[in-house]
Amino acid sequence: MDNHVAVIGAGMAGLGAAYSLRQQGIPCTVFEPGKKAGGRMTTEKIGDFHVDTGASFVVKYFKAVSDLVHEIGMQDEMRVLARNAASLYRDGKFHTVSMSNPFTALTFRGVSLKSQLSMIGVLPDYLKHFFKVNSFLNAYKGVAIDDENAYDWLKRRTSQELADYLGDPVCRALCMYPLKDMSKLNFMAYSLSVLNMKLYSFREGMGSVPARLSRDLDIRYGARVTSVEQKGGRVEVSWSDGNRTQTGDYAAAVVAVWGDLVPEIVKGLSPLETEIFSSTQYSTTWPVAITTDVPIHNPFYGVYISPGESECLASFGIEDAKGNQNVPPGKGCLFCVTKEEFVRSFKGTREQFGEIVARDAVKFFPYIQGHITGIHVFRWDRAVEKMPPGRFSILHGLNTQWPKDRRVFVAGAYLIAPCTDGAFTSGRQAAEKVAKVLN
Repeated sequence: MDNHVAVIGAGMAGLGAAYSLRQQGIPCTVFEPGKKAGGRMTTEKIGDFHVDTGASFVVKYFKAVSDLVHEIGMQDEMRVLARNAASLYRDGKFHTVSMSNPFTALTFRGVSLKSQLSMIGVLPDYLKHFFKVNSFLNAYKGVAIDDENAYDWLKRRTSQELADYLGDPVCRALCMYPLKDMSKLNFMAYSLSVLNMKLYSFREGMGSVPARLSRDLDIRYGARVTSVEQKGGRVEVSWSDGNRTQTGDYAAAVVAVWGDLVPEIVKGLSPLETEIFSSTQYSTTWPVAITTDVPIHNPFYGVYISPGESECLASFGIEDAKGNQNVPPGKGCLFCVTKEEFVRSFKGTREQFGEIVARDAVKFFPYIQGHITGIHVFRWDRAVEKMPPGRFSILHGLNTQWPKDRRVFVAGAYLIAPCTDGAFTSGRQAAEKVAKVLN
């Protein structure tokens, strides 16, 4: 029998699995229901703009993606953002801090000096647990931490102002959900990563990475897998191409789909596995790209919005700041991330949604009034994996109890860390397990 492997999903987790299997000489076919690879790492062409609608940048500490970029020869297309700074909008003002120089936080005035000094309150926890949570991809080392709600912990250790005006806006900008839904363990991993917060993008957008990666892979687009079932030492995969249903026999399979969809596809999961996968939660946002016929000159890339400043907006990304070819000369593009609560309660049309967001955006950037050339709404009902208190502990238990004779493996950012690096690394780890079983 051959050792051909099926990979379900061509997001970064599925691509990570397929790429690693190919490196080891193991043939595989990737099944992708969409028209292109990349999942949430995608770039959309809007006229003469290229807008990153999902993953917007690569961070310096994303070692797995950084290594991949060099392996596939894309290092010359990687660019440090031209304006590598972030700003908190509060009380009608932008308060800016450099993302690549954490010491500029000492002059940050987005929160009071008293709240800044209160940051020392979290120092004992960071010193105590530093080696357990200093890497996203090693966050499981921190499972023994008393993993309480991040908002309550930050408010108790520092101040409510810091939790409300720094912790929560940053969480909403990066994860698209409130800090109250994040665990202390995940927050510590995020905040420690700021020490390496130099941001990178790519000359032709983030989607150019999965596009290059998928070029040498066997991918069946428009193929929606409906069932993956292990039968003895083989795996049966059924899929539909819209016209008919087909079934194939494989040596193993890597299922790299949304966590809550795994039980719908994979047959034979234990009740505990089904419960864990089904309970995977995602943040929801409908990002809006606003194109203009004037450039956006502010000296920062990202804008965090403090409470009370907007009902619908959580943050902005200024595409001009990337310094790539994404925004044509003399033009501008705002990428608006919307609040989860607003999206979930919204009942109108997509056009109405975009108009509301654009009106609010003008409050922050009044000079774009009369210069908006397009409003484009993207729908992310599953934006970023939520890591509430206790989630890492549950996933750690899942990894340790996975049956040794299993030939169906699961990959996804929600198994490691809610970021591009987590997704790709999860895929590579699944490929290693497949290789071990086949050899």
